[in-house]
Amino acid sequence: MSFIDWSDPEALFSLLVEYVEDERADSRDDARRRFLDKLVAQLSDLETQLHRLSDEERSNALREMAAAVDAEFEDDPVVSHLSDCADELERATGS
Repeated sequence: MSFIDWSDPEALFSLLVEYVEDERADSRDDARRRFLDKLVAQLSDLETQLHRLSDEERSNALREMAAAVDAEFEDDPVVSHLSDCADELERATGS
């Protein structure tokens, strides 16, 4: 079992990216796979910018991604993880 440092925003974000990538790899549904492909690309882009963003901007970016999801996928567990990660980032950084 690996140790999760809840106070490390980059580590939390990396865990989120890893989770979405795993979900994409396990997906059998073509529409969900396309949705997750797009989400992984957005998260990867955001991950390259993390060091330039404030804590608040990181959380807001995740919330914006979750809000922009098509209605077909708004109840997908991955979307919940986006919001949950934003919450944890805010708690970890005191934002």
